[in-house]
Amino acid sequence: MEFRNVSYSKNNNLILENISFSLKKNKYNVITGKNGSGKSTILKLIVGLEKIDDGEIFIDNEKLLYERDKLYKIRKKTGIVFQESNKHIIGETVAESLIFGMENNRIPLEKMKKNMSKYIKLFQLEDIINKKIVNLSGGEKQKVALAGAVITEPDIILLDEITEMWDKITKDKMNGIIENFLRNGKTVVSVTHNSEEIRKSDNVVFITEEKKIITGKFDEISQMIQKDENEEISHKMISEYYADLKETSIKEENIKIKIENVSYYYEKERNVIDNFSVNIPKDSIIAITGKSGAGKTTLIEIMSGLIFLGENFSGEIEYRFRSENTGNEKLLLYKNISEKDLSEIRKRMGIVFQNTGEQFFSGTVQEELEYNIMKKYKIKNRKSEELSNRINEIAEIFEYDEKFLMKSPFVLSGGEKKMLGLALAVCLEPEILLLDEPTGALDYNMTVKFMKIVEKMKKEGTTVLLVTHDENTVKQYSDYILKL
Repeated sequence: MEFRNVSYSKNNNLILENISFSLKKNKYNVITGKNGSGKSTILKLIVGLEKIDDGEIFIDNEKLLYERDKLYKIRKKTGIVFQESNKHIIGETVAESLIFGMENNRIPLEKMKKNMSKYIKLFQLEDIINKKIVNLSGGEKQKVALAGAVITEPDIILLDEITEMWDKITKDKMNGIIENFLRNGKTVVSVTHNSEEIRKSDNVVFITEEKKIITGKFDEISQMIQKDENEEISHKMISEYYADLKETSIKEENIKIKIENVSYYYEKERNVIDNFSVNIPKDSIIAITGKSGAGKTTLIEIMSGLIFLGENFSGEIEYRFRSENTGNEKLLLYKNISEKDLSEIRKRMGIVFQNTGEQFFSGTVQEELEYNIMKKYKIKNRKSEELSNRINEIAEIFEYDEKFLMKSPFVLSGGEKKMLGLALAVCLEPEILLLDEPTGALDYNMTVKFMKIVEKMKKEGTTVLLVTHDENTVKQYSDYILKL
């Protein structure tokens, strides 16, 4: 694949300007660079999901033309997995999702049956093959998305930050599958911030801060990639102490959330969470860890009341919120909780989803911020000085200029969406902050910035529950670990 003097803009924002580089055939290519530099856009341009403004793209020495038959030919030999897997998993169940791609590529029935058997075994999907997609964990969805991309046996595989929702065992297994594709002569292009992936690649495409392109093997350009990281490493203010909640007794006055005998299952499946009890300490960062599918996201969704707590739920969660009158107010989450009681709990919480883009609904970043601030402070006039001042405060914290505030949240990069999700939570000044894989799409510097803001919130009295597979984030920032 070759990009020749390619420029691309969206909504009057110039994303790529006059870039030229090559991706090696039958090799492991990595695209890396800061958040918002255009990495994911390059993958979309390769398959014609976005159209260039200027320049040329060649795939297997054929110029990319935006004609239906030409695009179908390219897409038929290409498998792609996006950051947000929900966007391209089609089908109610895992089996239906795998079949869809093969039907779309007009693969004969006997070949489809053979591929189903082969790839279900390869990806170890036997236990979830008949599960509904909505009942899968983020890591399981990403595994299904990868299986769906390769079950058609394409020549080119495009991967966009796909490993961040997997535990180490799953990540090693999936990387092994990808390496096997390479041995079979496939071309892999992976957008990633993961240093291990970058090191083992055959060809690195590095987008600099000035949006220039540098290419080469890792050894040849490693100093350039690691330059920014070396400048900002300073963990003096980061606590190196963290404790396992299973081994820690917490004094009654220090408990923020008391989870007692909680069980939950999806439809008629086995319990995702089974008779679970734990005390969550206040004013701390708690890392929730465990294998993919262990119930981490489900626990977050239960605590925030994002899933219906009917007959498939048992147990009780007690929240201890601050109160101006009594100093402490206890609220309970229970089976068949009323919307009124649930609302009282939710308005004291902030949450950043795995797929952050799913929580946006406004036309601009500023409108998203305004909605949360007006909701929090009961402001009715959009032109009020109070609203303007608060927007300016948030913009200063997150370094948003006027141009960024006018952007649509839906055109932001994956990392920028994560940061905006946190900004929306900050607007609410929550007592409890729930973060589900928040640093997955972030480069190193953005991760540091994100977690420093989270630490500041903790110091100001927010209890933070952080679902993550990132061992470095756990060790550097968490006060306690809750392993499922």
